Amino acid sequence: MVGSSTTILLWLACLFKSNFMLEVIRYPSKWETKKLELLETSLVLFGFLVQVFTIGTTTSLIGNMSPPKRAS
Repeated sequence: MVGSSTTILLWLACLFKSNFMLEVIRYPSKWETKKLELLETSLVLFGFLVQVFTIGTTTSLIGNMSPPKRAS
């Protein structure tokens, strides 16, 4: 999970560094040439949301675990 989280964070850093999203907004004619990059970006963002949800759920479940019972 650490490796995939690191990969997503690196991808997001590269995404924010490049301005192709702004180019598509400014020049709608570039939509066809940037379609694959937009699809990849949306998939990465979806993966990021899934990981955030998974980490939150796992943390919640671990917090709700009862301590082990003592043997009598």
